[in-house]
Amino acid sequence: MHQLVLLFIALFAPTTPGSISSGMLSFTHNPDQIARFLADPACVDNAANEVVRYNASNQFTWRVAKTDVEVAGVGIGAGQSVALFLGAANRDPGVFERLGAFDLDRRNSAKHLSFGLGVHSCLGRQIANLQLK
Repeated sequence: MHQLVLLFIALFAPTTPGSISSGMLSFTHNPDQIARFLADPACVDNAANEVVRYNASNQFTWRVAKTDVEVAGVGIGAGQSVALFLGAANRDPGVFERLGAFDLDRRNSAKHLSFGLGVHSCLGRQIANLQLK
């Protein structure tokens, strides 16, 4: 149900246009990455991932815990709602180096969580990636 609601919202929300415009802004602030892109258009595949990792237009989502769980020493009870901040997850120092850098050569840009993960992955992920490319 959650995914259907998000998909419905995405049909009317500027998710992809927001990512495209934030990507344009990221390139503007990082002219070395424009030169990198122009020198090797093969990096287009990673460009879409790095754009949404660096500054995703969707910054949060929510979940309801099915069971009691502890995350980083904080207890979350079954049935509790949890807000997850994707922008923070996309700059996790345990996953990404040089968190604040916009870098088309980042090898693990695809590990971003902007579209969720696993069974909670956005149904429109592939369409958004194609549009961003």
